[in-house]
Amino acid sequence: MTDMNEKLHRYGGTEIFIYIVAMFFIGLCYTGGLLFAQNRYKVNVNDIEANYKEQQWFFVDNVFSIAYISAREKAVGTSAITETKIMQQYPNLSVLKQEIESNRIFGSKFATAVNDSMTKTDLFGLNNERANSFLLLRDGYVFDGKYNTYGKTWHSFNEDTTTNHSSNYELFESMLGVDDNSILYSKTNGLPDERQTVILGSRDQLRTVLEKNGISGLESYQFYAYAYITLTGDIFGTPDVSSNQTKNRNHKMIVVQQFNLYDIINKNFTGYLSKLEMAHQLARKQLDTSYTQELFMYLMLMTTNCIVFLILIFRAINKRLKERIPNESSK
Repeated sequence: MTDMNEKLHRYGGTEIFIYIVAMFFIGLCYTGGLLFAQNRYKVNVNDIEANYKEQQWFFVDNVFSIAYISAREKAVGTSAITETKIMQQYPNLSVLKQEIESNRIFGSKFATAVNDSMTKTDLFGLNNERANSFLLLRDGYVFDGKYNTYGKTWHSFNEDTTTNHSSNYELFESMLGVDDNSILYSKTNGLPDERQTVILGSRDQLRTVLEKNGISGLESYQFYAYAYITLTGDIFGTPDVSSNQTKNRNHKMIVVQQFNLYDIINKNFTGYLSKLEMAHQLARKQLDTSYTQELFMYLMLMTTNCIVFLILIFRAINKRLKERIPNESSK
């Protein structure tokens, strides 16, 4: 043996060294176990959150489909009633055409007929102006008078340049020849008359809003379903597209039924959302409890093993010290 080995043997160094190395490797094992548990916890959290978002989207997507179909049906029904009332008020449609072209619709029989034709049945039981109807023309619009003071009045795009009027013009243009798979909506500050840019989007964009801002984030978005008067032209018989495929600037009329998805959910489906949230919180709580218990177990085992090895090391040192003293005394 070398001098160093002799000293280690004399003072129990080899035995102590083995204990230290063993404690070190066992500590590494426990540390690895802790890291593995932590990583597994993060994966499980991500799975729970992803599942929660998927359930939320499945719910919102279905509510949107129902809401859009209902709004579309209402728009179609209102457009038929509106066309009938206009025809009753104007046996000679040339009079109406002159009123529109000379911007003399304000306070006319046309504005009254449009307002009276708007059905007073609330969409999904909502009693607010974010669920009302209005009529768009190429040159202006008429609101439903049930909630809005604009009712029975004509608003020309050329004479009023407020945000709402400009977005209504943009809305009219967007509704001409829209793909059936597209969604028309606008970002608002809370009320329909505070609309910003009209967006021709998709359900993927709706999902992005939900995932980024949650259900409450949907409150800032107005959605639109609509129906034409008439389907392929205007009420005066001028087609949208001529035989040579030229688009005509006719007097197309569009009945718009708007709706706010957040209002519909908040009014009719809060119970389901509460259950969904409770299930989500329960899953997180169970996972957190399991993870905490696992961490506690690892820490207890690590602490116990450290204490055991420290005791063994102390005893080994003490033993060698006791053996050393008599040997040195005898010299």
